[in-house]
Amino acid sequence: MPGSIASASLLAFIITGKYCDSLPFYRHERIFKRLGVDISRTNMCNWTIKTALKCSDLID
Repeated sequence: MPGSIASASLLAFIITGKYCDSLPFYRHERIFKRLGVDISRTNMCNWTIKTALKCSDLID
């Protein structure tokens, strides 16, 4: 995502955790906090939505 810290690999990690491993965003948030990275649930949710919108043509 332009203008953010979200790289393709970070987005893949978050989305895979959310939808393949059933890991809610609040648990992701705690994991990142434990690693010393401050990423809010709101950011993760917005990044997931934006990624889905950008991939919608591919999915269709």
